[in-house]
Amino acid sequence: MKNIFSLFFLLSSLSLFAQDSFKEVDELLKKYDQPDEPGFSIGIVEKGKLVYAKGFGAANLDHQIPNDEHTVFRIASTSKQFTAACIFLLEEQGKLDLDKSLRSIYPDFPAYADKITIRQLVHHTSGIRDYLTLAYLSGLDDNTSYYTDETIMEWLIHQKETNFEPGSEYTYSNSGYWLLGQIVEKISGENMAVFARKHIFEPLEMENTHFHNNPNQIVKNRATGYTDVEDRFEISRTVLPMIGDGGIFTTIVDFNKWVDELSKPSKLSATFWKNMKTRGRLNNGSEINYAGGLDYGSYKGIKKIGHNGAFVGYLANFDYFPEEELAIFCFTNRNDVGPWTITNQILAILFKDKLESKEEKKKQKKEQAKTITLSANDLKSFVGEYTLEPGATVSVALEENKLQFTQNWNGSSYTVDPISKTAFILPKNADILFEFENIENEMAQTLIVFQGKNKSVCERVNKFDASTLKLEEFVGTYFSEELKTTYTISQTGKTLEFKMGNRGPWTLEPSAKDVFSAQGILFEFVREKEKNIGFTVNAGRAKNIFFIKK
Repeated sequence: MKNIFSLFFLLSSLSLFAQDSFKEVDELLKKYDQPDEPGFSIGIVEKGKLVYAKGFGAANLDHQIPNDEHTVFRIASTSKQFTAACIFLLEEQGKLDLDKSLRSIYPDFPAYADKITIRQLVHHTSGIRDYLTLAYLSGLDDNTSYYTDETIMEWLIHQKETNFEPGSEYTYSNSGYWLLGQIVEKISGENMAVFARKHIFEPLEMENTHFHNNPNQIVKNRATGYTDVEDRFEISRTVLPMIGDGGIFTTIVDFNKWVDELSKPSKLSATFWKNMKTRGRLNNGSEINYAGGLDYGSYKGIKKIGHNGAFVGYLANFDYFPEEELAIFCFTNRNDVGPWTITNQILAILFKDKLESKEEKKKQKKEQAKTITLSANDLKSFVGEYTLEPGATVSVALEENKLQFTQNWNGSSYTVDPISKTAFILPKNADILFEFENIENEMAQTLIVFQGKNKSVCERVNKFDASTLKLEEFVGTYFSEELKTTYTISQTGKTLEFKMGNRGPWTLEPSAKDVFSAQGILFEFVREKEKNIGFTVNAGRAKNIFFIKK
């Protein structure tokens, strides 16, 4: 909810804010510079020069080692651009055709992989279920569980279908980028960690950057990742060796070399960068915002490309503004401080004059004039709870003749202003549009959120009388052939509980006759001649996985 289209004159030089503005940045960030708390390192590039490179907080709390521009961080999914780079380099070398099918490389995949191309894996349009979600549904987690690349390949080749017809939609998938890493190894004959070192990191002199495919590898100057647990910090790490969807370890100084190459290519070809920056397209020809591990977007109307990431105790964010020749990248070793939030706060300082221009004020005034007034009676049909995806809901309440939205996944709460009887915008941000549809029995059944080219559909959660359920019908043991995993459902009093192997139990909340949810998973029971034969589970990036009742 950051995209506010701004009309302003772009100055040819950003050096005007270099001194005073960076003092404001220091003032903004000094609260994070605590020796007894983890923190982050941040770099700001202006016209090809690293003009700001500092660390805040501790890289290691055991020894109170501070973060600085040479501290090595795991950058999670921000790594994906380097995986895409390896793929495009293989294409440039004439070793890989991106329109080749996945099954032509890995024939053990089901027939649906004949329709999946390497290019679709790059652009997240393949429909392949996300392996991290599959791991979660198998009862595993990122911190303590251990599984291998062979385990993931087994999961994926046993999936009987995709989330959608390949090429018909965009849905972010870590499986796609993990597979790209495997393809690099199969085509080049060397692990992607080696290939990337030879063809990217060494030519760019990124001496402290690597794909971390060995969890036991010693890394000089590495920041330890931490998670916030009530009133203390605990170490948060993983023993997983996967690379492709993540896995890059780097520093502010090294990442600057990659940004420099992106903005002014010298070692990698113009064709390579054109491919990296080319957005994907769906089967219907429509363009998406995702390119080669780079996501197109904007900050208050200022165009940018970049990526963020989150894994165990590390968060990362990278934003590059081509027209302004400005880049900001922030890597944290704590999971309770968002680098995207810090970046936006810094951008508000750096772009302050532009955002406060007369043209911007005039536009905001014009936007505000579009709003109308609706009575409580007009608004009451929108009140309720709406599901975005299993486990993710938006609650809409009526507060002082205004609709108050609350997102259950992060606690974010905000009011909206009406611009028609069914459409609403965020105050001072007309680029985010909320529209209610399908009015039945004086209650809206659907909430649609429009943000740029993106459209999210949320359906009303209707109250269900669970007293009519025969809970004993659902009790039993269920097995998924695709996950090789057993779930157990038992009855405790007037509630149902389920376990994933030895994990749990968790209470199943009913929302319809044969529909329950728990732990971000939607359970939809399947019947034959009124007899319960099993259920499908849907959990974000993995949909319609069947469990048969034993």
